[in-house]
Amino acid sequence: MGPCESDMDVCRSKAGTYLGVEWEMCPVRCLLRDTRLQVVLQLDAASKVTALSGWPDDYAAWVVSTLGELRAVRAGRRAHEEVQDGR
Repeated sequence: MGPCESDMDVCRSKAGTYLGVEWEMCPVRCLLRDTRLQVVLQLDAASKVTALSGWPDDYAAWVVSTLGELRAVRAGRRAHEEVQDGR
């Protein structure tokens, strides 16, 4: 268990502007508490097991765009790691 889980004051002390976005507490904690992100992460995991029925037409626009952004960020991270590893 990290310090944020046992004492939210630690998270609140990390409030501020990061990358041009104002956060009420530690950005990581805010994102972990975001139910929309949790939905997209679960959907992404499910998509690895089976095709998503009705994709993308049956899903809200924010779900489609957020899942696309998540996958783009992951791909960018992988590419960066490959460069760092000399692959």
